[in-house]
Order: sequence, then structure tokens, then C-alpha cells
Amino acid sequence: MSWLNNAGYILLMVLLVISSQEVQSKKNGKRKDAGDEEADSVFTLQPEPIYYVSTKRSATIKCAAKTAAYIHIKCRDTYIEDSEISKSTATISGIEILTVSSEVTKNTIFEILARYTCVCIAVLDEGERQVRSSAGEFRIAHLEKKFPQSPIEISQEFGTEAVLICRAPDGTPEPYIFWKKNNVRIDAESYPSKYLVTSEGSLVISDVNAQDEGNYTCVADNEFFTRSTEPAKLHVYRNGGWSQWANWEECDTVCGNGYQKRRRQCDSPPPSGRDGQRCDGQDVQSSPCTKHCSPVDGGWSEWGPWGECDHTSCQVFKRRKCDNPPTIGEGKVCPGADFQMTNCSEQICSKPGQRNGFQGNNEVDSQNIILWVVLCAAVAVFAIILVIIVMCLMKKKLRHDSVYENRPADVESRDSRDGEKFDNTSHGISTQPDIMASMPLRHQRSYATSRTDSVGTGSEKMPMISSNSRPLPTQREYYMQISPNTNCDAHDYMQIGSGGDSDESGDGDDKLSHHSSSPESGICNSSDRQSIASGASPTRSELEALAWANITHVGGRLCIVDTGVSMTVPEGAIGRNQTEEVFIASLREDKEKPSLLEKQTLLSPVIFCGPQETTFNKSLIISFDHCASLKLGQWKLSIYSSNSAYDEPTQWKRLVTLNQELLHMPVFCQLDSNRCHIMVDQLASRYCLVGESMYGSKAVKQLKLAAFAQPFSSSLDSCIRVYVLPDTQDAFCNVVQQESKLGAKLMDRPKQIAFQDGGHSLCLMIDSISNGWASKMPAQYQEIPFRHIWNAHSNLHCSFAFERVPNHPNSTLSCKIQVYQKSVLSNRQQININGGSLESSFKVVGQKDLSSTVTVNTQSSSGCSSMVAIDNRDQQIFRLPTALKKKLANHLDMTCMRGNDWRMLAAALSSDRQLNFFASKPSPTEAVLDLWEARITSEEAPVAELINILRAMGRQDAVSVLEQNMGNAWV
Repeated sequence: MSWLNNAGYILLMVLLVISSQEVQSKKNGKRKDAGDEEADSVFTLQPEPIYYVSTKRSATIKCAAKTAAYIHIKCRDTYIEDSEISKSTATISGIEILTVSSEVTKNTIFEILARYTCVCIAVLDEGERQVRSSAGEFRIAHLEKKFPQSPIEISQEFGTEAVLICRAPDGTPEPYIFWKKNNVRIDAESYPSKYLVTSEGSLVISDVNAQDEGNYTCVADNEFFTRSTEPAKLHVYRNGGWSQWANWEECDTVCGNGYQKRRRQCDSPPPSGRDGQRCDGQDVQSSPCTKHCSPVDGGWSEWGPWGECDHTSCQVFKRRKCDNPPTIGEGKVCPGADFQMTNCSEQICSKPGQRNGFQGNNEVDSQNIILWVVLCAAVAVFAIILVIIVMCLMKKKLRHDSVYENRPADVESRDSRDGEKFDNTSHGISTQPDIMASMPLRHQRSYATSRTDSVGTGSEKMPMISSNSRPLPTQREYYMQISPNTNCDAHDYMQIGSGGDSDESGDGDDKLSHHSSSPESGICNSSDRQSIASGASPTRSELEALAWANITHVGGRLCIVDTGVSMTVPEGAIGRNQTEEVFIASLREDKEKPSLLEKQTLLSPVIFCGPQETTFNKSLIISFDHCASLKLGQWKLSIYSSNSAYDEPTQWKRLVTLNQELLHMPVFCQLDSNRCHIMVDQLASRYCLVGESMYGSKAVKQLKLAAFAQPFSSSLDSCIRVYVLPDTQDAFCNVVQQESKLGAKLMDRPKQIAFQDGGHSLCLMIDSISNGWASKMPAQYQEIPFRHIWNAHSNLHCSFAFERVPNHPNSTLSCKIQVYQKSVLSNRQQININGGSLESSFKVVGQKDLSSTVTVNTQSSSGCSSMVAIDNRDQQIFRLPTALKKKLANHLDMTCMRGNDWRMLAAALSSDRQLNFFASKPSPTEAVLDLWEARITSEEAPVAELINILRAMGRQDAVSVLEQNMGNAWV
């Protein structure tokens, strides 16, 4: 065992020696950076520890040594050439001092791409001894352009403390912060009681007054670079205060009961600044008063002049008043009459019965005679017309009786059907209720009205069709709302369509379908109001692209299902005990689109919404799809709006351009990858998203390709229609509706293709046609011009016609259609046409699937329909209740020095492009969360993500509020 102990002892000694050598090497390394031990005694000037260089500024390393024959400068183990070294010699106190220097630029450091250090080596004793100085390191100076946090416009009350938040960008050397007011630097050190610049760079202004109002700029400087933020406006306001009440004024009556007033002024202090509020309350007070006075007898004034002569009585009058003085209290009224009269002279007026008076009466009698003659003539003419009408009606009745007497016998079975159904043979209809005449046609087409009469009894009644009647349209749709008699339950949303004959059960197309809304859903109220569908919204819009409801203060969301169009009304946007009739629609006709410049293109549906005159308590969020590719190319995007009524020429204007918003814009636009959300307090009538390529870039627009065809027949030719649509749900839904009316089927799943700006057309080419079929077109190639697609023409498509080859066995048509953009070969797609697998692969979308309904919390299984989700109490439309949002706002609305308040939340949710919009709201946090509610989808777990965001922000207080109130089920 002794040899084991000796081996252990030897191993321990080896480890100690190795450790001591490492320590010694570290000490030697430090001494090497600090220079030799003799450096301080030989060198009178050594390199500085750190030098900074930039593109415009270089750094100079300088050394001086005593009694040195020569001084070398060595950088990165390489000696600098003598031609790049400046030398000078001086004698101080009999000692010769040699000084050398060399300039180092940014390019020299870039070439190394590593830590760059330099030392000076003094050669002494004729080269026999060298002394090394301390090392100096060279670094490249830089300063980031973007500030992590910039000041924003704020409004501060007079006498309080204002905080403008700013955090310096990263830089080398580390920058320091100073502030400017109206482009003049603030000397915070000279006024420590007024200004304070925190360690993070924020400016604190104490006891603000009117002189502190102005534009403040945060400036970062590191001696090489200077960065400035955008100016932030500081508004200083003062609310008005009442002065003391003035003395009571005199009683406003001479005698008896009256009123006296006293006043005060809103000038202690007067309201000032942009946000200064006027005094609350009345500036005048009234109080009843009684004034006792002694009685005064009235006295007559002087007689007035004589008036004009009355020719009827031949008399003239003059008057006086009892106002000299007036009667006061219990004083006596003036005695006597207040007027006098006398006869006119004979020259002015003649007595009755004389010649002049007779002539006057004769003229009056003549006028009366003429009036009676005219009246008698009018009565006679009216009587003659009435007799003629009665005779015509009697002849007409006799003619009808003769026709019905000769009716064929086979009509009886046909007349026994329901009187409300159409007759395709005669193109007429039986008698309809009176309400049908007042219902507007959806497309506003005019058709000749069929006149319907019926006489006889029982089964012998037969419809009479006027000879000038024309065939009714194959499809009509009327929209109306039945006015309730008692309560809201009577409100029905009705659709009347026409088509072929229907059976007695009412399953045909020509039926009356009711889509009733429950009264507790908030869709309608007890007032008798005109329907949105027949009144406020355009009758030319499709029913499938319209949603409307009466919404109360609980809020809700209107969705046009399968179109991606919705409107979110946050809880509290409408006042309590109030109801607003809100609607949203998608206008699909080309004439509804704005007239754009050649380089501009429409990227979204045209949204029609209302009401336009109402200002809501909270911002409404309008959401819809867009087809701009944000990853490919660069877009200049703008929101266009119009306040024109639907029946007037539309006047469009640019509402806002993204990333070019001004302060206090009344709108905020949140642009996601394929969705656009617009926040407004007051609705315009129309909105849409318009884009154009940025200068020097070619933007890319996402398109959708969809192929449709009627079912293939064994004996007839076939036609395939390929639609080129904007990649939005609304555009595809519109095409599905139109093709379903033709009985067409979707041939292949819709394909996406990128379409680049630049003027290149889109090409479609047929390939690999199956045996037994041939193309009827002279060329198997079609081309859509660039401007037709970029100008967003509705339902743009190409048709390919095919015919069967004679004497060839029947086979199913199949082919491939290649779609690509000229000169952009990477943008290519292929549509596969296979008629054999059509029945099982893709569903036929019929007319019933596309019928529009008004429901509550109902999703469409297929097709495109309308859905209105209203009542937040019966269904979880909003993820966070308003009470919970208010609790979060109590924690996050307050500005924090660390910046982890509502602004950081907006940044984490990618909604921080225009913070001034949210800052202008009573609660910025609630506005941010309302937008968050409108952006999320039902498939996500948004509350859990929100908790993670708040936890990453370091706001455990807000996390606790969510976890306590929501529970695990919500998370």
C-alpha cells in the first residue's frame, strides 16, 4: 500500500506545479498588456487603453520615451512601416525625449476583422535592450438609428409632473442623452429643480406651465454620431375654475313678484390649452323676489293723429294711452275713453245710396257671378266623366262573364293548385297580397306587370292574363321586413324567389322563406323600423353579401359568412338603453369600385356599412381579406373611403396611407398577412384597400384560380371556365354563387398564383387532352392582358370549349391547364381537369346552400350565407369581458419608466405602428384589446398567448388578473 501512497503524493505535486504555471502565465499575460516593468520609467507617454475610429475620423497612437534610440509601433504582431510613423525629438531637463505617432483608420481595422491592439517598443542601449509599453485597443464607433423607445405626444395638466420617455439606442462608445425644446438644447444641469434626465434618458419636467408647452426631441450623442427622435408635442392645459358669485341684481319687476339674478365667471382660472375643460355648472342663478311699491294713479298721454277714413262707415278715429304715468299697484286707472271718432268730410267720403256707392256694389256682384258660373261648369264636367267611367266598367264586366262561361273543362284541375305559384306556361301569376307591390327588386329591373282578375265561385275561378303581359323573369328576389303588431317577435327577414312550379309542400324555389330572429338576440327592437335590406343598404347588393342587426350596449359582431367580411362592435360602443341599426355589405359590381390610377390596384372587397351619422363611444373594427403579398415586393398601401349614399355617384378619397399617418388621425389600419382591420369611431359609407408598387420595386398580388363546368354529357360538347380572382374569400364566394345558378361544379381545388407588377400578361394553355375529346378553339392558348387583372375586373375568366371526336368510344374529359405569367416563369400553376372523379371529389353548391339567412351563432356548412352574432351574454363572442379589460387597463394604462405598459403590449401584438391613435382613447389598453379580439380566430388559444406576452413583459400583476378571472377553461 505504500507505493500507492507515494503515487498519490507524486500526482498531487504534479497538479500543483501545473496550476502554478497557469497562474504565472496569466500574470505574465496581464503584465504583457500592461507593458514591461520598466515601461513607466522609460516611457513618458504611453498609448491610451481604447481608441475609437469611424468613417470620417481616424485615431492616432502616440508614444514618447527617454534616451531611446528608436521607437517601434507594433499592431497585431506587425510592425508599422517607418514611412507611416511621425517622429520628433525634444530635450527636457537635459534628457532627450523621442516622440512617435501613427494614424489608424477604419479601413485598417476592417481588414483585420478581429481585436486590433497596438504597442510601442522602445530600443535602448544601442539596440541591446527593448522595453514594451502598455497596449492600446482600437474599436469602430457606431450608433444605431432606431431608438428602442421614443417620446410620444402627451397632454399634461398645469402644475403637474410631465414625463417624456426615451431610451438611447445601442452604440460604441456608449451614447449619452440630452433633450431639445423647439430645437434648442435644454440645460438640465443649470435647472435641476425644473428638469431631470433619468439614467435611462427620460425627461421629467416638474410643475409644468404654459411656457413648457412645445416640441421636445430626444437626442443621443457618442461624440462620433448624433441621433434624434421625431419631435413629441407637450400640451399643457388648465381646467377652468369658477369665480365667486357676484352680488344679487335688482328685482326685475317694478312692483310685486319677480326674479333677481346673480352671476359668476369661469375665469379663476380661465380654461387654457388644447384639452382645457370649461367649468362644470351654471354661471347664472335666479331667485324669486318681491318688490313693494306705493300706488300711482294712471294718466292719459296726448291724443294721437287722426287715422285714415273708413269708407264703409265714413268715420275717422284717433287714440291715446294710459301711460303718463302708467297705473302702478292699487292706483286708479285713467278715466274716460281711449279713442275718439268723427264723420269724414263730404269730399272724402259719400253717403250710402249715392252713385259712387252703387257702382262699388255692382262691381262686387259681377265678380260673384263669374265665380258661380265657373263652379257650375266644373261640376258638370266631373259628372260627365263619372258617367263615362261607370259605363266602361259595366261593359268590361259583361265581357269577363262571357269569357268565363266558355272556359275549357281541363282548367279546373289546374286551378286547384296554390294561388301563389307561378305558371310557366302562361308566364303569369295569380293574385298576390298587396305587400308584394311595395317590395323593391334586388337588381332594380323593370318587368311588365301581369294583371290578374278572378270571378266565379269555388273551383270555377280562373286567372285572367292581360294580352300585353310579358314573361316574368326566371328569378326574382324581394326583401322586406314585416312591421310588428305587438312586439319584436313579429320581425321576419323574408326572401321571395321565383323559378319553376313547386309542389304543394312548398319545397320549390318559388316559396316564402322566413328567417326569424329571437327577441333576446338583440337583432330587432319593438319599434316599427324599415328593414336595412330594403331601405338603408343598396338594393343592388346581393343578399348573400349583407348582414345587419339592431345592436345594444352589449356589443356584438356582424359576419358575412364565407366572405371574410365582418364588423366588430365592442361592448360599450353604444350607450346603455340605446339601440343602433348596424349593417355591413360587400358591393361586388365594377361600378362600385373606385376609379384608380394606372399603377394602382384594388386589393380588397368594397365594403358598404352604416350608420354613417352616429359617433360611437368606442372604435368599431371592420375586417376583411386583402390579396397583397407582403413578403414579395414592396407596397404603398392606402385606405380609401367615401361618404356618398348608395344611390348617388360615389366620391372616393384617400383616408390614410400606411406608414405615413399624421398625428390625431381618426382611423387606424392594422394590416396582417392576408387580413385588414380598420378602427373608426364614426363610419363612412364605403371602405376599400388600394395599393401600388413602391418606387424601384415590383409588388406582387395574390390571385386565385378556379375552374367550373356543367356536368359532362355523353352526346354534347363541354365548356370549362377558368376564373382569375383576387385571393379573397368574398371574390371566390361571388363566383361560386353565380356558377351554382348554372348548375356548375368545381373541377379542381382552387389554386393560388403570384401576379407581379410590371405589365406582363397572364397565359393559360391546354395540355394533355384525353382521348375522345378535342379542343374547339383554333389555338390551345389564351392570354389575359395585365391591365385587366391589375385593374381588378370582376369575375375575370377564360372559357375553353371541347367537343367529342366522331366514331370514338365515349370517355370522360380530362386535361391540364397550365397558368403562368409572361417573363415571370416562377409564377406558375397547373389545374387538373378530371371529369371522372368530379362527382365524388367536389360538392355541387346549389341555390339553397347560398340562401341568405339571419341567425345567431350559426356557421354555414357550405356555400356563402349571412351570419349575425349579436348578444354577448348568450354566446362568447368576445374572449375577454369588458369588466376584465377594465381591470387590465387599471394596471397597463399608467405609463411606466420601464416602458412595460400598454405600449409594450401593442408592440408585442404588432399593433404599435400608430401609438398616438390608442393614446387618444380614454383607455389605450381597452382599444388595443378590442383590436386583438377582432384579429384572433376561433382555432387559436389567444388568452394563453396573451398571458405569455404579459409574463414576458414582466407584468405579473396583469397575469394574476387574467388567471383569477378567466380560469383554466378559458386559457
